[in-house]
Amino acid sequence: MFDAVSAASPECPLAFGGAEAFAAEETINGVNVHRVGATGFGRGRAVGRLFDWVSFYVLAMVKAFRLPRMDVCVALTTPPFIALIGVLLRRFRGTRLILWTMDLYPEVTVAFDVVKERSLLRRFLARLSRRIYRSSSGIISLGEVMTERLIEAGAPADRITAVHNWVPRESVEQSDGLTV
Repeated sequence: MFDAVSAASPECPLAFGGAEAFAAEETINGVNVHRVGATGFGRGRAVGRLFDWVSFYVLAMVKAFRLPRMDVCVALTTPPFIALIGVLLRRFRGTRLILWTMDLYPEVTVAFDVVKERSLLRRFLARLSRRIYRSSSGIISLGEVMTERLIEAGAPADRITAVHNWVPRESVEQSDGLTV
């Protein structure tokens, strides 16, 4: 049996003031899904988003530590730095961490001019990322370019595996006049 701790939409009953849309816990194809909510301040203001993120991280961490010890924690990079829960599980429970990278932080924030390249915040976030990379038993990369960038960011090359999650263009057939 597998357990998954998952984010929930604002409509989840665990989100503050939300209407019921998803069960807080259910089993799907043999996987126990544990959904945690968050505050529902929304995307209107940065402070509201920050509260939403912090409340989700705290609730996800509490849920992860209330579950029985896990052999492996697979963490994505969205929301940013959620893998820190996996780092804590590894440290306190011996859980292996697999990081499935979809985005590179803080590089994304710099590229979109949210964080300045030479800022103290960027250096702190880069250090946090390196800690996650070093704590990971394995790192899944989307391809060769991301693998190179992960290595440049401090990820151990011997722990990275490229797993392409797209279909090559030549294997897609054109139909009904649509351009592929």
